[in-house]
Amino acid sequence: MSSKSIEEASVTTDDTTNTGNTTTNSMSAFNFTSFANSELSSYITGTITGTIITATVPYGTDVSALVATFTHDGGNIKIGSVRQTSGTTANNFASAVSYTIMAEDGTTKDYIVTITVASIGAKEITAFSFSQDYPLIHTVYVNGVPKNIYGSLTQTAIISGTNITATVPYGTNVSIYRATYTTTGFAVYVGEINEFNDGQKSGDTYNHFGSPLTYTVLAFNGDTQNYTVTVTIAPNDAKEITTFSFIDKNASLSSTITSTISGTNITATVPYGTDVTALVATYTTTGLSVSVGGTAQTTGTTVNNFSSALTYTVLAANGDTQNYTVNVTIAES
Repeated sequence: MSSKSIEEASVTTDDTTNTGNTTTNSMSAFNFTSFANSELSSYITGTITGTIITATVPYGTDVSALVATFTHDGGNIKIGSVRQTSGTTANNFASAVSYTIMAEDGTTKDYIVTITVASIGAKEITAFSFSQDYPLIHTVYVNGVPKNIYGSLTQTAIISGTNITATVPYGTNVSIYRATYTTTGFAVYVGEINEFNDGQKSGDTYNHFGSPLTYTVLAFNGDTQNYTVTVTIAPNDAKEITTFSFIDKNASLSSTITSTISGTNITATVPYGTDVTALVATYTTTGLSVSVGGTAQTTGTTVNNFSSALTYTVLAANGDTQNYTVNVTIAES
């Protein structure tokens, strides 16, 4: 069975490591980890849409005492009158649960969490990504000047039916590559299912992705489903931004905004009233690194001011660069 699928990093509690801003009261991440829940064998990621949070756990999971791991930017967080501590407080999720986040100024926001238990025949892979323990190290030449590129690689794959595909930057060693995934099934295997095959462990098991691999998901009732995973290594001059969005984990957004990429122009329209001075973009690139005005960017993390056009510069493995102009428009009232 799968172990936790990603490392429990940057966990926010209600009374120690939150940002504690005066007027903020938003939830940015909500998960159930195998580290905090003996009932789970893999990392379950909750989906946050506005103030609605949903997650599906495997068949047979006892949801009466699950421990949630979450991140918020308020002063404290409670269920009813009970203060919550991320990664510690157990709750009964047999029915919808309301989390109340209070800002330091006393204003509150409620998040409704609904947990669904998968059917006995469930055998889906619902999320799939790749990560590499050791930093990628490349020396590239920009205008004749050598520049070292450091940084661990995480690449989100695309799931289309039973086909899973990903394009990773040039130089990635796919011969010792590990996958992080979420499944509704009982266990996941590569190769024949037998007593000698211990199965895959999400976030831990390494495989050789030099050619397509078949991942087999075993349901609790014994049914199976095969997924074909294909990894493509980008050429050394690759420097594209292939997706760009503002997800609803941005405090000022209640839904994910998907941008339109046309050549090297990226455009997005956000709802009226959105504070565009501190938005976090989530993107996918085939290049080695991305910067804005010389500042290195991290997808899903780096905050920027989008009140005017921004230039995102993608650096390829061979030292070539490509600029993308990002324009964010606020919709009229």
